[in-house]
Amino acid sequence: MSAILEAARAELNSRCNAIEECYEFMLAYAAQGLDFDFDPEFHRDDLARRARLRAKNAHLLMALADMDWGICPTEFQRSTVPPEFHARTCVIFDGIDTAVVRPDPGASVTVGGRTLRAGDEVLTFVNRNLEPYRGYHVFMRALPEILRQRPDATVLVVGGDGVSYGASAPEGKNWKQIFFDEVKDRIDPARVHFGIPQGVALQRLEIDWPDGAASAVDAPQAQTLVTVTRGG
Repeated sequence: MSAILEAARAELNSRCNAIEECYEFMLAYAAQGLDFDFDPEFHRDDLARRARLRAKNAHLLMALADMDWGICPTEFQRSTVPPEFHARTCVIFDGIDTAVVRPDPGASVTVGGRTLRAGDEVLTFVNRNLEPYRGYHVFMRALPEILRQRPDATVLVVGGDGVSYGASAPEGKNWKQIFFDEVKDRIDPARVHFGIPQGVALQRLEIDWPDGAASAVDAPQAQTLVTVTRGG
């Protein structure tokens, strides 16, 4: 991934002197082939819904017309950009370079009375919200078989009860509970944990700079902007 980042940065830097308007482009909407119709269980197709979806592209097209350069997080997202704007976009992946920002092999966390450490078999599912749009229902339905085949695995699920992009749950319910209830009689609840236990905190943030220098921030606080400067 580092090579991809460096290539993207070099391309962007080579154009910086001419760039006044630079936008990040996430995804264009389409009635077929993307997120609107990908899951037949929840897809309801009609002309009015298609029209509303197409209208959501209006502000994106205005931004594309105004920008000098656009950045997309992945090649897939760039593929949804209208072809006439491809010459003014590039990909800079926004993931975490784990060779630079890496976990602590000595860290541990206690959930449900069990302490998990590096090397333990842990399956995680993390999203802003637990909803069908983000595959939560597929994950939950797969759990009974996963847990059967992996008897030592512990499952950690982190995410909110709301909705980010997809359809709302039936009134008075949330998707998190709906799909947990669907499988709860076929899983061991002691092996499936929701949320981060109270009191758990990031103990140390370590950064390796490209020239080999290292920096560290001890006990960084949540909801706090931390600026890390390379030391001498």
